[in-house]
Amino acid sequence: MSWFPDRRAGTPEGPSISAETLLRPAAIVGLFAIALIHFLDLVGTIKDHVYIGVLYMLLIVACLTAASALLGRRPRRAWMLTAAVAAGPFLAYVVSRSVGLPGAPENIGNWTEPLGLAALFVEFLVMAISLRALAPDLSEVREAAWNPPGLTDRVPERAGRF
Repeated sequence: MSWFPDRRAGTPEGPSISAETLLRPAAIVGLFAIALIHFLDLVGTIKDHVYIGVLYMLLIVACLTAASALLGRRPRRAWMLTAAVAAGPFLAYVVSRSVGLPGAPENIGNWTEPLGLAALFVEFLVMAISLRALAPDLSEVREAAWNPPGLTDRVPERAGRF
C-alpha cells in the first residue's frame, strides 16, 4: 500500500539522486570556506610566524586543488584528497593548541579563538562528508553479501527437489 493515493504500491518513488551528487557541492563549498578562513588569518600569521603562513598558503592551494578534483572524473581519489586536506589543518590546530608548534608557544591553550573554531567546524564537516562519500552504499554492500560472485554457477538447476 502506498501513502499516496495516485501511486500504486511497488512503483518507484521517482528519479533517485545519488548521495555523491549531493555531497560534492557541499564539500566544494566547505573547501572554499577552509581556504577563506585561512586566507583571512594569513596576514597576521605570516607576520608572526613565516613558516605557518607558508603552510596556510599551501593549504589554500590544496583546498582549491581538491575542489577542482571533485569536479573531475576520478571521484574516489578526489574524495581521499578532500579528506586529507580537511584533516591536515584539523590535526594541526589540535597540536598547536595542546603541545604547540615550534616557535609558536603562545597558541598553547588558546582553544576559543573564533576563527579557529570556525575552521575546526568546517574541517570536521568536510571530513565527515568525504568519509560518507568514500563509504560504500548500503545497497552495494547488501548486493555483495547476498550475491557473492561465482555462487550462482554452483546452484543445481532443480533446486528444491529432493
